[in-house]
Amino acid sequence: MSFFRRLYCITIGGTSDVSFDTPNGEVLLTADPIADLAAATKRYVQSGTLSVTTVLTSTYTILPTDTIVSCKYSNTGTLAITLPLVSAVSVGKTFHIIDADGNAYNNNITVSSTNTINGETSVLITQDYQSISIYSDGTAWFIY
Repeated sequence: MSFFRRLYCITIGGTSDVSFDTPNGEVLLTADPIADLAAATKRYVQSGTLSVTTVLTSTYTILPTDTIVSCKYSNTGTLAITLPLVSAVSVGKTFHIIDADGNAYNNNITVSSTNTINGETSVLITQDYQSISIYSDGTAWFIY
């Protein structure tokens, strides 16, 4: 099996279209190969960078664009984190929630959702510096 892909250039009406032979046998046609390659490269590079959101208040609703939620709320009280609806994110979307200040033992972090999380409506982070990673399967949230 070759790991190289065949690249075909087809000229139609003076413009050059490009198609790629993919592993699934699909053909991708593009009218602007340079712009599409630049966009694909940008998406690839951006996907390797994870966004970090620092929470400094007693409540926070995770945005679909968040990835890492760094909990640094250190007042004397619990922290409530709310997950977005699974319908608002793509299948496989993950969030990483961490007690970055090490206060979860005394001030638990509650992660809740309208959709279930491992069959429950909420989970607790109760150990200092503990973290959980959650993903969506399109119908519910799961800890992994």
